[in-house]
Amino acid sequence: MLGYSDSSEADLSDLKAYFVDEGEWRGYRHMVARCLRGEIDMGQHEHRLRHRDGQVLWTVERIAVLERGADGRATMVCGARADISDRLEEERTYRWLAMHDPLTSLPNRRAFQESLENQFGLGGQKDRTIGLVFVDLDHLKAINDADGHAVGDSALRTVARALEAACHPPMTAARIGGDEFAVLLPGVTADELDEFASDLASAANEVSVSVGGALFPRDAVDQPSLEKAADAALYRAKESGRGRAVTTIG
Repeated sequence: MLGYSDSSEADLSDLKAYFVDEGEWRGYRHMVARCLRGEIDMGQHEHRLRHRDGQVLWTVERIAVLERGADGRATMVCGARADISDRLEEERTYRWLAMHDPLTSLPNRRAFQESLENQFGLGGQKDRTIGLVFVDLDHLKAINDADGHAVGDSALRTVARALEAACHPPMTAARIGGDEFAVLLPGVTADELDEFASDLASAANEVSVSVGGALFPRDAVDQPSLEKAADAALYRAKESGRGRAVTTIG
């Protein structure tokens, strides 16, 4: 498994040298020690080992005690090691897809809602502001009908790249629907929200977007009312001609 012949690998007495992480080595040794002392009869540990060619492999090692002496200590143990790198990579892919939009690589609605809920769950809420911006790609259906979905997808990716370029930590941009995007802006002032929304409306030069924004606590008392206010601002942007930004609904 580590790139050595069976005979040479069997002679490797210093397994620690092949561990990538000291903490993983300690965890593995602790598991083995518990088995040998009689605290458990079977153990399993996942860790990284370095291959002969330098590649890092995720492995799982399982051991089982077959016999114990009168003092309870193990006298016969069997073990097996397996490469689980592919399985873990698949799991990482599934986790990524669960929280991201595959077309644009932006976080999806689920991930965005979690971020928004987390912001409202933070302490000191009365002294904090939370900006919320909704962005719609204008005329997506017409683009798809006239030019095909490949062109429509390209337009969506253009909006996504514009959002990524405009955002900086701790801002979060996401694609939350077919032609819908959203940006979370913690701690912004009213002027900063206005400027961000205005710049965003003109940033995606190749396409037209409508932008609506709202600010907590100026425009809302909680998360649902903030989303409602931002959606109302977006509606006004569309009604007033599209391709523009609205951040006040009063």
